[in-house]
Amino acid sequence: MAGWRGAVGFCWALAALWSGEYVRATPTRSELLCANLKIYIHYFPPPPDMFPFLTANAEVPAEWSFLDPKVDWNSSDLAKADFLGISCAADLPETHVDCYRMENAGQGTGPVLVGDVGLELFKTHQYSMHTQFYRYVIENCRADSVEEADAFLVAFPGNMLSVFAFKGGETRRQAMRYISHLQKKLHKHPSWRMHQGLDFLIPLPRPYGLSLNRKHWGEASWVSLMGPLEEGLKFFGAPFPTSFHPRSDAEVRQWMEYLLKKPRRRETLMLVGATGRHDFRKPLVDVCISSERCNYQEVSNFTGGGPLELSMEYLDWTFSIHPPGDQPPRKAFFDSLVAGCIPIVFEGQLGVRRWPEQQSLLPSNAYAHYFRRGDVKWIHEVALVANSWEEAMSFANTLSEGRIAELQNNVLKYIPKLLVWDLRQPFDEDMTKWTTFGPYNVQAHTLRAFKRKIERKTKKANAGK
Repeated sequence: MAGWRGAVGFCWALAALWSGEYVRATPTRSELLCANLKIYIHYFPPPPDMFPFLTANAEVPAEWSFLDPKVDWNSSDLAKADFLGISCAADLPETHVDCYRMENAGQGTGPVLVGDVGLELFKTHQYSMHTQFYRYVIENCRADSVEEADAFLVAFPGNMLSVFAFKGGETRRQAMRYISHLQKKLHKHPSWRMHQGLDFLIPLPRPYGLSLNRKHWGEASWVSLMGPLEEGLKFFGAPFPTSFHPRSDAEVRQWMEYLLKKPRRRETLMLVGATGRHDFRKPLVDVCISSERCNYQEVSNFTGGGPLELSMEYLDWTFSIHPPGDQPPRKAFFDSLVAGCIPIVFEGQLGVRRWPEQQSLLPSNAYAHYFRRGDVKWIHEVALVANSWEEAMSFANTLSEGRIAELQNNVLKYIPKLLVWDLRQPFDEDMTKWTTFGPYNVQAHTLRAFKRKIERKTKKANAGK
C-alpha cells in the first residue's frame, strides 16, 4: 500500500507558487472572483407557441426561475424549472432533464458526508456547468440592470436544445427556431449592438448538433466543457464539474491533506463502458483484464451508485485509464485528478477512436488555454500519455517512485483550478477565509480569460482608429 510521496507541506506552499499570476497586492473581492466585472444575465424565454410538445404536457407550472437571485435552496417544495420554462416536476421524457442536476444550485443531490475526511460531496452531473455558471454570477458578480453592467451572460438552454436537435424532425425545427428567436432578441438589444457581442459570454456544456454559425454570434464568446465544434466560434474550454464544492480555504486544505495521507494501490483503475457505441474500447479492456495491475470495472455493471460513487472510486488507486468516448474529454479525467489519482490518456489516433476529426478536442488541446495560455504540454504535468494500449498498462510496473511523486505533487497544485465552490450562497464576506484558493475556482478563472479577451480586442480596435 502506497500513499503520496515527497509532498510534505506542499498544500501550504501553493499560494507562494502561484503568487502574482492574477492577484495584485491589495485585490478587491470583485477582482478576485469576477475579474472586476459586473455581469447582467439576459434571459429570453421562448414564445408561448414554441415547443408545443412540451408545454401541452407540462401540468406542473414552474414556481420559480433558476435565475432568481432570491431562490431559497432550503425549501422542500421547489419546482426546478429549466430555462425553457418547463418544470422538472412535469417529468416529461422529451426534456431528458435529470432534475437532480439542478438541485443545490446546480451541484446535484446531496450533500453526502465522506466519513474518513469529514467533508461534503455532491452527486454533480457532468453537464451542469451552465447552471453552475449562472448561479456563480448571481451570487458573486451580478449586475441588477443593463446600465450598471460591464459584461453579459446569456441564459442558453444548450443541453436541452442539443438533445432536441439530435431527435430530428419537428423537434429539431423547434430547437433551431428558438435559437433564431434568441439571436433576433440579442441583435436588437442595445447592449449587444454596442460592441457586436464582444462583452457577451454564453455557457454551453456540449455544443453538439446546433447550428451556431459565427456570423450570427458576432464577437461573443462561449464557455464549453470540450472546446469548439463550430468553425469560427470563440470558445473557452473549462473542466467538467466534479463533486467537491468547498466553502473555504480550510476545506480545500483538509481535502489536500486527506489526499496526502490516503493509502493507494500501485495499480491502474479502468472505469468505463465498453459496449454499444463504445465497443471500440474492447481491445483496451482485453489488455487491462490480462494485466495483473489493471482493475477493469464496467460502468454499466457498477453497483456503487451514481456519479459521486463513481468519482470516489479513484481515491484508492495510483493510476486511472481514460480512453475517448463520444468525445475525447471525460468527466472522469477531472474526477480522477480531484481524487489525487494520476490519469493515463491517449493522444493522436488512439485519443479519437470514434471520430478522427476530433483532434482539437483531445484534452491537451481542449484545455491548453485554461491551464497554460495555449501550451499543450500542460498535460504532461498531471497525466501520463500512452502511445499504445500496452504502454498504458505498463506504467504501474515501470514508472519510478520519483516520477510518481512529481505527478502527484503537480496534481495537488492543479486541484484549486478544478473546483467549483459552493454555489448556494455568495463567497464569505470575510475574505481571509477564501483568498488562498478561492480565486482559482473555475468560474473566476474563466472570467479572467474572458476579461483579457475583451481588453485585447478593444485595444486592437482602438489602435486601428
